Amino acid sequence: DATGSFASPLPLVPALTSSASGSLCINNVLIPAGTATGTLYRIRVVSSAPSNTLDQGLPITVRQSPALSLAGKQDVTCSGLPIGSINLSVTGGTSPFTYAWTASAGGAVPGGQQGLEDITGLTAGTYNVIVTGFYGCTATLSVPIVVSTLPAVPTLTATLPCVGNSNTT
Repeated sequence: DATGSFASPLPLVPALTSSASGSLCINNVLIPAGTATGTLYRIRVVSSAPSNTLDQGLPITVRQSPALSLAGKQDVTCSGLPIGSINLSVTGGTSPFTYAWTASAGGAVPGGQQGLEDITGLTAGTYNVIVTGFYGCTATLSVPIVVSTLPAVPTLTATLPCVGNSNTT
């Protein structure tokens, strides 16, 4: 509280979560980038009025955010056919994970797939996912599904028989 006592501590916020990739500063508390996960952290409160330093309180747990990568995707070959797909790979963080898909630029997440890890039946567009771990740590990824070019159709040539050619039948 304002007197520097932990008898009635004031919470910084209900929960501290972030998916920041650099240093994290919450209410002027700096958590440097690359801080190892664990429970051996404590907050040290230093006040100037009254002058006091306290090293009490509950341990703070630093948790790892999930990391996302694209395990695979299939683009569409015709803009009207919904044959695209996205396959995610989630590492780190703490399971279970929840998934929240959205789409833009002409894409649409098929009904019933907004909460799945991998989605299928996609049209061309941009697909965005927010993955949230058990403790609220998040990661995001944006995946474009594009209309791929069709392979070139080979040109067929035929030689027609000529009148007077002995090879005609």
